[in-house]
Amino acid sequence: MKAILLATVLVLDAMPAMAQPASPSESGYAPRKPDFDRAEAVRRLGDTSLVYWVDGPTLRIAARSSAREPRLCCTFQPPMYDLSDGIWGLMVEVPELDRSVIQMILAGDATVPQTYRGPQALPDPVRVEALKGRVETVEIDSFSLKEKRKVTIYRPAVPPPATGYPVIYMADGQSTAVFALIVESLIDQGLIQPVMMVGLWHGTGPRDGGWDQRNREYLPSAKVDPAAYQRHSNFVLTEVMPLAEKTYGASRRRDDRLTYGFSSGGSWAMSFALRHPDVFAKASAAGMSAGPDNFAFTGEEKVALYLTTGRYDQFYQRNLKTCQNAQAAGVACRFTGLYAGHDSYVWNHALVESLKASFSLK
Repeated sequence: MKAILLATVLVLDAMPAMAQPASPSESGYAPRKPDFDRAEAVRRLGDTSLVYWVDGPTLRIAARSSAREPRLCCTFQPPMYDLSDGIWGLMVEVPELDRSVIQMILAGDATVPQTYRGPQALPDPVRVEALKGRVETVEIDSFSLKEKRKVTIYRPAVPPPATGYPVIYMADGQSTAVFALIVESLIDQGLIQPVMMVGLWHGTGPRDGGWDQRNREYLPSAKVDPAAYQRHSNFVLTEVMPLAEKTYGASRRRDDRLTYGFSSGGSWAMSFALRHPDVFAKASAAGMSAGPDNFAFTGEEKVALYLTTGRYDQFYQRNLKTCQNAQAAGVACRFTGLYAGHDSYVWNHALVESLKASFSLK
């Protein structure tokens, strides 16, 4: 297989480095000082708090904010320039702007989100308007975690096969109901088998050593909190999975299990499956925050890996390098780069593509 450059997607299926889109910087975009003044920003803003306008490959953004140093999120994350008296501006050069989806909000501010969608951009995955399947949230009094923890389970409307539903064990289970709308659409279109989702809610404890509980449980680095990571692993293996299988009809077969997550949750999905290759056959990570140093591939890992990252994500290069390292060791890895950032557009497409690859109707 070879590297492929499509109109809206960059795909790496082989070890050689893939072709990169022309860009003014390694990140694929370049923030600039705005070439418009406060008066122009105010005129463009009107009564709104955030506005953008496009001229060729240039995206201009103006915002109204009382924050001391507002920062744009989440596709691009640079600071904005002060145009005085609570008005801010930014200019971004994006060579592939026509192919891009860019989500904009001011971090830590109540700004109304804005989304730019280029005329050649890959459309959002289709969602059903209302679920026919069932979403249920249960609370487990966990022996491993020494606390109560929620798990949200989606089951499709059709009965499970004799071997049980193929199952996605997903980080950040608070998002299960939203992802279920996309998953059920894939099922209804006949693109995948009826699958079940098991969403693992992350912890909400206080910060310890600079890390919140979500990151302590999800990040595999020895520099974070290996004990918390292991407690969460035990919780999934010895408490969540038996419940999903005995009570909700999840398959016990290794080939029917996929881990999935985004950002730090993607780090968990990758590392957890790789540490338990006898349990999981597939792992999908979107915008994974963990770098290649966290994964020492031996070639013995028989886990199919799916990495999807936005071209404008700060983690893009490290995700690409991780996939290349896996392939160099003989581990199956598919890397997809979207013209987007660290945002839900990438999370959604990552789930869709890994499900179609893992659980297509045969």
